[in-house]
Amino acid sequence: MQQAFLTRKFQFGEQSVVLALPDMDMLKTQWQQGLQPAEDFPFWAKLWPAALGVCTFLTRYPDYIKNKRVLELAAGLGLPSLVAARQAATVVSSDYAMDCLPYLQQSVLLNGLDNVQVRLIDWNKLPADLVVDTVILSDINYDPSVFPQLELLFNQLLQQGITIILSTPQRLMGKPFLMSFMPFCVFMETVTADEQEISVFVYQ
Repeated sequence: MQQAFLTRKFQFGEQSVVLALPDMDMLKTQWQQGLQPAEDFPFWAKLWPAALGVCTFLTRYPDYIKNKRVLELAAGLGLPSLVAARQAATVVSSDYAMDCLPYLQQSVLLNGLDNVQVRLIDWNKLPADLVVDTVILSDINYDPSVFPQLELLFNQLLQQGITIILSTPQRLMGKPFLMSFMPFCVFMETVTADEQEISVFVYQ
């Protein structure tokens, strides 16, 4: 699929980040002409408020990522990865959708980052070679059908002593998942992004 890169600049505190974005009109046309039905238009192509929210959180509380080996799962356009890279030792920016990887890589190049690796990763099967301290996830607990897989992922990460940072809108459907891991929550803050209240949880 041909990529058309647009760019948008974001400011978080004193940090500015340039993000590579798809041309949505072109992407919609290509998607509709492909094998996938139009209603399956990819979620990765949109910048969600939860991603903006966790970026604000990371600039306020950099100790969770400073000099750490950071992994962003289901990164989509990867804005949190770019923000984390200014403080982290290394960042793996990943998604299970191959089509978003060129945009991730373009953003890495635009920001001149040499400590970010872009990878194709499915959270249901984390690569054996991954060694991380902190995992970032934003807006992933919206579909109750995937809660069992997410619970397995969270338990696996926590058992390995990995810190999880989860950013999520305040959706009722996501509450049961959040409540199940409250015993592991060591910090929580609410931030505003795109006029939405976003909850950011830190689990250890």
